[in-house]
Amino acid sequence: MLGDAISCQNILMEDRTPAELHALAHKLTELRGKARELDLFTDDRELLSCVSCGLLEDVTVGGVLITYDGERSEVVDSGLRFSERQDGHFSCPRCSARVVTTRG
Repeated sequence: MLGDAISCQNILMEDRTPAELHALAHKLTELRGKARELDLFTDDRELLSCVSCGLLEDVTVGGVLITYDGERSEVVDSGLRFSERQDGHFSCPRCSARVVTTRG
């Protein structure tokens, strides 16, 4: 039984050529880019928050990335988006503060 599983695994690995994997990775990169254009959150980083002005990111049930004022009781998308800086950190779109993530 274990030998059958190993044989199946080897067959599956032989069918996946490096060219196919490269094409798959390229397609995934394209899809993530399109998702970002639609303001969908691709979960490739943590949600951001600005300690200087209270602007927060969140994701709707539809997967759309939004920002809102954390000081207010209602969550309404401000339309503002944090931008990634050359140093890998982010800038707050409202107050321009540097936002440091725990992953960075």
